[in-house]
Amino acid sequence: MRRLKYVATICTTVIALSSAAPAFAGYRLSPTGYARSYGQVHAYIEQLTNGGSGVSKVQYVREASQGTLRTIWNKSGAGTTVSSGSGSTLVQHRTCEWVPDNDDKCSSYHVH
Repeated sequence: MRRLKYVATICTTVIALSSAAPAFAGYRLSPTGYARSYGQVHAYIEQLTNGGSGVSKVQYVREASQGTLRTIWNKSGAGTTVSSGSGSTLVQHRTCEWVPDNDDKCSSYHVH
């Protein structure tokens, strides 16, 4: 009986946690791993190291304006995070590293 209560408690906890909205839904690393982005209502771009140019961005689309690609830049260096303002839920986002005079290196889009 005691074991049954323990298993029931574990199952209830797992179900509750899995149904809750994640705080940082689906993070995306940049192709070389120097930056990552994540978010659900706010878009966050975190510069992990000073590798590459040291400048990164998150490109994202919100549910309420799906035809608009938005961008937040992080030019503050390693260990810093920049966020967007709040708004409707993010529909998709990707992490990019700025490459001077060339195409930026970007991850694939994470679709929420």
